[in-house]
Amino acid sequence: MKKIILAIVAFVMLIPCVATAQDADSSAHNVLPSSAPTFDSIFSMVQNKKSRYYYPKLAKRFMRGDTTLDLQELRCLYYGYPVQENFNPYSRSAELTTVNEILNHENVSVSDFKRAYKVAEKGLSKKPSDLTAAYWKVIAAYYGFGEGSKELERSRIQFDQLQIATASTGSGTAESPFFVTSVGHSYTIMNIMGVQPQKQMLIYDTALHFICDAFPVVDEDNNEDTLYFEVSQCMKFWSMDEDVESEKLKQKKVRIDAGQHFILRPRSIKGKNSKFDIVLMETYSKPLSIESPDSLFAEPGEPGTIEGYFGHNADTTQTLLITKSRCDKAFDFDSEIYDYHAMKWQPTSNHGNWPEAVGVEIWPGRISFIDISNLRRKK
Repeated sequence: MKKIILAIVAFVMLIPCVATAQDADSSAHNVLPSSAPTFDSIFSMVQNKKSRYYYPKLAKRFMRGDTTLDLQELRCLYYGYPVQENFNPYSRSAELTTVNEILNHENVSVSDFKRAYKVAEKGLSKKPSDLTAAYWKVIAAYYGFGEGSKELERSRIQFDQLQIATASTGSGTAESPFFVTSVGHSYTIMNIMGVQPQKQMLIYDTALHFICDAFPVVDEDNNEDTLYFEVSQCMKFWSMDEDVESEKLKQKKVRIDAGQHFILRPRSIKGKNSKFDIVLMETYSKPLSIESPDSLFAEPGEPGTIEGYFGHNADTTQTLLITKSRCDKAFDFDSEIYDYHAMKWQPTSNHGNWPEAVGVEIWPGRISFIDISNLRRKK
């Protein structure tokens, strides 16, 4: 597993699109101690206006492409974000959504990459810890401005620095996981490393007090391994149930990315905005179809749950939400999708869920995520 850290750093140095020259004089780039972040200490430092670790100070230096940021400052930049305003580890920024929309078509032009760069820059300025935004910013700068440009040089520095911060916390094993402050960053790191996640499992280690997302992965040569990402700050955002070992997240709203298989368990339903547990949330990469949707639920499911798949059809001309309720009651819920063209969320109708029935919702075009909330019994 030591190769994992080397793979992350080597990716920066060896791949032209996302590479940066290492600063021989910077301890942050030459020393990679593997140690878990001390969140209480970091939170205290980044909120102290007199400290050199005060978050606004670090953010300004980071956005300038300051190569003198040391390892502790980089860790404070990344792991200090959970105490900043508007922290949401499950929310994808509107800027990142726009970047994906700009680049998600054939024959992307230089002007498209330049536009994507500006949007990614804006998103990163709002959330300096966003490793995914930094990743796309480098790609957009490379193809939009080219080698030798100041845009690419600064983007590489920023991407490198965020990787260094996350890589310094572990080796990706169950005993020494990578710490992340956004579940989406786990997928970005796996993409950087060139491995494909097969599924996602939430694991609580009672001995080490880690709450991890475990991803069985394969590389291009079909070598198998499992990567672990510590996600306690993500879990704290929603607050865990009293029984943490139940590995379920209690909440009133869930955002589901396209290409996800999920299972929800409703709690006692007393009206609107009732709580539910997220029992499962894993990647599902196969296209969805309205033909034989029952086949998705061939295996017996857990009673009292709602299972579903959200994703695109084979040619991505449609987005589908396919669900099956294994509850003895019928439920309504509210749903919202993100409209790329209007660049805003919009409510959308749905049929709700009926006992033992499979429901299919269809939208034209490619939608990246849906919000489900206000689960309630049908009247």
